[in-house]
Amino acid sequence: MNPNNKSLEISSSVFGKAIQAYEAEGEDQFIEVYIDDFEPDDISVAYLLREYSDWPVIEKKAVELCSGLVLEIGALAGQHALYLQEQGCDVKVCEIDPIASNRLEEKGFEVMHGDVYDYKGKETFDHVLLMMNGMGMCGHLENLAHFIQHCFTFLKPGGSIIADSSQLSFLEEAGYNMDSYYGEVNYKLQYNQYVSEPFPWLFVDYQTLAKTCEEAGFPCEQIMEDEESLHYLVKITKPIK
Repeated sequence: MNPNNKSLEISSSVFGKAIQAYEAEGEDQFIEVYIDDFEPDDISVAYLLREYSDWPVIEKKAVELCSGLVLEIGALAGQHALYLQEQGCDVKVCEIDPIASNRLEEKGFEVMHGDVYDYKGKETFDHVLLMMNGMGMCGHLENLAHFIQHCFTFLKPGGSIIADSSQLSFLEEAGYNMDSYYGEVNYKLQYNQYVSEPFPWLFVDYQTLAKTCEEAGFPCEQIMEDEESLHYLVKITKPIK
């Protein structure tokens, strides 16, 4: 498919439309992913609704670290939130995709609809969960410290952000011509005739994340790393003043 095709329809609910169709029809389809200067890739819609037994070990460890009151930002189909709920956690979700957020509400969750930046932390949680490279929603490295600080507004003192990310340092090593930090990419998504507006995403390596947190005074700990995939899990703790 060509994301520049004039017959395509711009949508803010590419993920939501795909999830809704899969849950209604049960037939797996694919979301095509276009990234600047790379060959197109795709995401199986079924992958977004996979059961706990099919999760990578980093995601299993992430939910193991959560307890009490949890806010998942970027919940999509809600699989992590549903699992945490089954384990006795009190879970609230935030989702920017309009259809996905409505589906989460239909599943019984209290939902913050829209951009997380539109909310201030009136209610505080024990953990903020950001899965599937969820910190990337800050878009650019220069926004990272501000994004973490904003997530802290939802946390009790001593509470923590549980997040994963991936290192793309191999791009720099391979000699890609980049005008900015190698972990900054631009995405466009397509499902059937629906296509998203381009949007920035950040894949931050742990050393850069740790330096950002140290400079801002945020305690940061790498919990585990998959050396083969360069995927890692981190815990960032809100200081107790």
